[in-house]
Amino acid sequence: MVTQKKNIVCPDCASNVEFCVEEVVFHKRIVDPKTGRLRKRIKTQSDGNPQERALFQCTSCSWSCTDGSTEYPRFLSVSNSDDVEALLDHVNHKAVLDSQ
Repeated sequence: MVTQKKNIVCPDCASNVEFCVEEVVFHKRIVDPKTGRLRKRIKTQSDGNPQERALFQCTSCSWSCTDGSTEYPRFLSVSNSDDVEALLDHVNHKAVLDSQ
């Protein structure tokens, strides 16, 4: 017997979901000491996702959940939980690497 692999889908309407993470980004610029104006941007620095927050939201209906909400277990029950966890691990691992 072959079991069918579940997709990552909205639990309300089975549509695609978007995966979003909160990220802190710094846009650093030098202030010209003579004019007080900002010079061109010299560096963009990301601190990744230090709070380890993730949002899943449906592209068709109003359903959404964060990885700690009461909707999250229901989302995992209709989706491939291994794939969802792999997304979270990837983002959180990148945040750790970016902050070093």
